[in-house]
Amino acid sequence: MELRHLRYFVAVAEELHFRRAAERLHMSQPPLSQQIRALEEEVGAPLLLRNQRKVELTAAGAAFYARAREILAAVEDAALEARRVQRGEVGRLAVGFVGSAMYSFVPELLRAFREMGNAVLLGTGSFWEGIDVKGEALSVVIIDKLPFAAPDDPLLKARLAAIREQGGNPFFDEQVPQAVIALKQGVGRLIRDDTDFGVVMLCDTRLVTKGYGRSFIASLPPMQRTRSLEDVQAFLRERLA
Repeated sequence: MELRHLRYFVAVAEELHFRRAAERLHMSQPPLSQQIRALEEEVGAPLLLRNQRKVELTAAGAAFYARAREILAAVEDAALEARRVQRGEVGRLAVGFVGSAMYSFVPELLRAFREMGNAVLLGTGSFWEGIDVKGEALSVVIIDKLPFAAPDDPLLKARLAAIREQGGNPFFDEQVPQAVIALKQGVGRLIRDDTDFGVVMLCDTRLVTKGYGRSFIASLPPMQRTRSLEDVQAFLRERLA
C-alpha cells in the first residue's frame, strides 16, 4: 500500500463521486476505479458501496477514511517540519563559551539587554549565578524545568553512589536539595534590590504533581502564586505603567 492509494481513497470518500474525485486528482476515472478496487482487495474489506445513483462509505470505509486522513496529515506535517529544519527555522542551537567569556562577552551581552528594554535573553546554567540585571529591564524570568543536575555527570554519579552505599536515598538526599538551591539562585536573578519587581514563571509541572515539589515551593521567597495569565498581565501593566 502506497500513500497515493490513500490519497485516491480520501478523494473518493470526500467527493462520493468517482468522476469528481478523478478530476480533483487530475487523472481519468477508469484508473481511479481500478486503484480503489485494488486497495479494497489489499485491505480485505469493501470500503465503498457503488450503484448507478451514488457512492457511499461502508462502515469499514468510514473507519479506514478516518485513519487515512490522519496518516496523510502526519506525512504532510513531517514534510513541513523537514522543510523548516532545512531552512533553519527550527532545530537546536548550541551556544558554548569558555569561562573567560564571563568577563568579556557576557558583560557586553547584558549591556545590550538592558539598553534594548524589551529584549529576550536566553541563558544557560552559567547565568544562574553572578548575573545582575536591576530595574525594569528584567521583569520576567522563565524557568522551563527544575534544575536537576545532569545524571551523567561523573562527579554526581560518584556522590550518588556513595550515598547509596551508606544506605541513603540519592535522589532525596542529594539531587533534590541541590536542585532546590539551584532554583533559588535562578529565581534570585529577578529581585536584586528592594525596588525590583517582576514575574517568575515556573513551567515544570512536577512542582505540583510530585511530592518533592513542595520542597521547591517552600524554598522560594513569599510571593503571590497564580496560574492565570490575566493576573500576570494585570500585575505587569500596573507596575510597568
